[in-house]
Amino acid sequence: MKLAGGDISGEDLGTRNLVQQNIELRKRLDEEHQNYKRKLQAYQDGQQRQASLVQKLQAKVVRAKFEREVECLQSVARGLFA
Repeated sequence: MKLAGGDISGEDLGTRNLVQQNIELRKRLDEEHQNYKRKLQAYQDGQQRQASLVQKLQAKVVRAKFEREVECLQSVARGLFA
């Protein structure tokens, strides 16, 4: 190409293409990073919900076990004092 007036050299076009490609890659990287952060947050939220459910279930099991022991002791006591 001619370098007169408004003509652009091949080197300038190459530079512009590289700059544009760099911009597009940075945008893509940012989008992928945001997507990763969303997925990570969703995973962590799920883990937290699961931990909470396990904790509630464990408390329920302990409470049920205690109630059965009390019932058993009451039954034995009734048999001894009957």
